[in-house]
Amino acid sequence: MTPFFDTNEMHETLKLNAKQIHSLEENTDFQRERNTHCITIINSMIKNPQQWDSLTPFNINNIGRFISIRLSDEKTSEEDIDSYFATLFRFLMELYFYQNRDLDYDLLVIKNFALNNRDAFGSEAQGQIFYTLNEMPFSLMRFKFNSDDIQHFIKAAQAEKSMSVLINGWDSKIALHITKVAELKTKLEEQENAYNFVGLYSGFDLLSRNKNKESKNAFWFTLSLGVLALFPLCLDVFLVYKGFVKVDSIYSLFTLVPAFTLTFIFIYYFKTSLSNYLKNIQTMRKK
Repeated sequence: MTPFFDTNEMHETLKLNAKQIHSLEENTDFQRERNTHCITIINSMIKNPQQWDSLTPFNINNIGRFISIRLSDEKTSEEDIDSYFATLFRFLMELYFYQNRDLDYDLLVIKNFALNNRDAFGSEAQGQIFYTLNEMPFSLMRFKFNSDDIQHFIKAAQAEKSMSVLINGWDSKIALHITKVAELKTKLEEQENAYNFVGLYSGFDLLSRNKNKESKNAFWFTLSLGVLALFPLCLDVFLVYKGFVKVDSIYSLFTLVPAFTLTFIFIYYFKTSLSNYLKNIQTMRKK
């Protein structure tokens, strides 16, 4: 990924904008807090450019050009500063969404400031703040969902679905073969009673043993799916317990989505295989 914050040009732009905001006349507490928070975010971007590059790809792609604009010394209005704060706030909340820990205290205060003073901003900035707090999390999920890593996972799930269809086809064939074997057994019994042909009885005995073997294979396959259904969830519980994965905010719960998805997929396969296995057992008992 091409650096956005980690460039000399961007560093210079951010420093000049921080200087310009610091020089503005501040007549109200709101203006002082807003300007201070803008400078705090800018300083964090200058201090940790690689972190901001890696954790804010969505807003770099969509509104990066607005944050790289230099504020004019003469034409900077209150509406401009409000909009610049809203742009910085969008980057801050994306950083908070993707990082695996809470924001530092000075950045967390900015989040509360935007929540408590949203009506004090200009109309354009209010719209940006509303989007950041209410809609952007879904945009970030969609952005992440369309990334290469998630697409690979989706393709794997589709492959699993194809495997399920194939397994169901095998189960149907097995059930059909069992039915045919049962019919053949009946015919062989009739032949044995009519002609007392010992060889036919041996043939039926062989078919019966094959049938039992198929039933055992179906049992172990079903048991294996049951174990697989528990494995992803148990793995996540283990990782959380050991501290490799931290569940310290509502956003971090999204890291558990893949494990729950795999669990539900394996549960579905387990249910299908178990149903077919039970049907086969019932067929064997009836015969």
